[in-house]
Amino acid sequence: MPWLVFALVSPALFGASTIIDKFLIDKRVKDPVFLTAFGGFIVLAGAAAIFTVRGFGTLPGGQIAVLIAIGIMDEIALVPYYKALSYDDASRIMPFFQLVPVIVLAFSYLFLHEALDLRQIAAFILILAGSFLLAVERIDAGMFRPRRSLSWVALTSVLWAVPAVLFKSVAMDRGFWDTAAYTLLGIATGAFILFAASYRRSVAQFGALRAGTWAMVGANEVVYFLGQIFWFYAIALGPVSLVSAMGGLIPLFVFLYGTAISLWLPKILREDLSRNTLFLKIASLALVLGGIWFINR
Repeated sequence: MPWLVFALVSPALFGASTIIDKFLIDKRVKDPVFLTAFGGFIVLAGAAAIFTVRGFGTLPGGQIAVLIAIGIMDEIALVPYYKALSYDDASRIMPFFQLVPVIVLAFSYLFLHEALDLRQIAAFILILAGSFLLAVERIDAGMFRPRRSLSWVALTSVLWAVPAVLFKSVAMDRGFWDTAAYTLLGIATGAFILFAASYRRSVAQFGALRAGTWAMVGANEVVYFLGQIFWFYAIALGPVSLVSAMGGLIPLFVFLYGTAISLWLPKILREDLSRNTLFLKIASLALVLGGIWFINR
């Protein structure tokens, strides 16, 4: 299944970008919105490259507007995401972003009539359960209590789920590259909106970064951009609900990369390698691999 390959490569790239983001925010860049705004320049360059090679396509104006709105929603979702992080530790809220594939599953069934068979439903449940555990640092009763951040998590989840379903609906009719180009244009637009909202802080960051940091930021945004392309391509080829569930593998790749760095470059990043953490990650991986096995049966 070609879509499964792209659905696996995408979280691998997003995981690498997450590790670089963590290093940059901890060591080099004070404002996370700046990274988002700068990423808009990379995404805009990517969209321009597609338009240069393929032209502007023959999409109706209404579909173009929808695709640009998809990109803006996808990027503006970072606002409630950062808001949720301001109320709670990442370890407390990240597991609940597994709400995204659940919303995608419901919307894809209602609006795309995309129904999963029993084998695919089993795969979805296993991957979702494994992804939830991957995002958990420890399991305790307190993590399930009502939290002030959860309303922001829910809003972010909707803003990430709706674009995936809308992108699939247009890509089914118009093909991948034209659909992706206008969506990337929307993402760049959303990034520039965020840049305008934090203009003074972002400009201050521009002047404060050294050449080495600029190179790292640029490389990180290229990795993230490639992750987006693979992600959109997987959605265009496969069931959007299963592709969305595969996005939950990002914490796995973050853990694997973090573990490697902790062992070889502990001064840069130190991952929790306690017995309980390793057991939880191995159990999570087993569930995810079980889900992938069901998909390929």
